[in-house]
Amino acid sequence: MVDALVKLQNKMNDIQYTIYNMQYNTIQDKKMCLGTQHCTSRNAN
Repeated sequence: MVDALVKLQNKMNDIQYTIYNMQYNTIQDKKMCLGTQHCTSRNAN
């Protein structure tokens, strides 16, 4: 029983980590393209 709980906890942590990374990368993208021509041309594609 404990083993299953540990596995579940690990899975939850993985999911949280993935979501956090996705959000972080999105924020980094926005920061990088603020005020540059690069962003608008990339978004057009």
